[in-house]
Amino acid sequence: MKTFYSLLLLTGLTIAATVVDAAQIETQIRQAVNERYGNVYTKVEVTILGQPRISMENATYELSVRLPEKSLGLTIVPVTITSTKESRQVRVQANIRVYDQVLVAQQPVDRRQNLTELMVKVSQEEVTPYVLAKKDICKTVDRANGKRSKSFLKPGDILTADKLESIPDVLKDQVLSLIVEQKSLSIKLPVKALAEGFIGNTIQVLNPKSNIVLMARISDKQSVVLAN
Repeated sequence: MKTFYSLLLLTGLTIAATVVDAAQIETQIRQAVNERYGNVYTKVEVTILGQPRISMENATYELSVRLPEKSLGLTIVPVTITSTKESRQVRVQANIRVYDQVLVAQQPVDRRQNLTELMVKVSQEEVTPYVLAKKDICKTVDRANGKRSKSFLKPGDILTADKLESIPDVLKDQVLSLIVEQKSLSIKLPVKALAEGFIGNTIQVLNPKSNIVLMARISDKQSVVLAN
């Protein structure tokens, strides 16, 4: 829903034209931005890019500021100025930035490196581009639990869900127990995982004694069974 903001300025002077106070326009824009985002993010910054200079025929006028629904980053804000004799609309360009407490890397993290609490921290950072891109931003340390990085992270990088992945239950080159069921017998053979995977996945494993590659289903973090 769009919200309108207005300000009435009165003077006792009778003059042919009045210059609209650009500072009041900026104040109204800031108020509108803070009403929309002040309770959502920890910090909001508004920079007005260029001050409009407008003259009205009457000394009494009203300002109405309407924020677009998408109003982060570089934004054109329509401002309506109405006096008893005329009404004008100007477009004011503003740069609206928002900050929040988010999870960031506090040391270099290699691709596919498992994350620990010592590798990340919560810090106030600008999140405007991430919000515009509709990224799922990580805000608490627990979001890193059981995760690893999909790509290299440098200190200060903001963690988002698409930068992380779950740590597989079985890793490549991990030694596993291959369980072979034969009638009433259950045989366990040591094999090496040739790929990583999760419980329920089928992967290739190598029997180091026979040098035979087999297809096996991961049953738990230490065992596989021959695939049907």
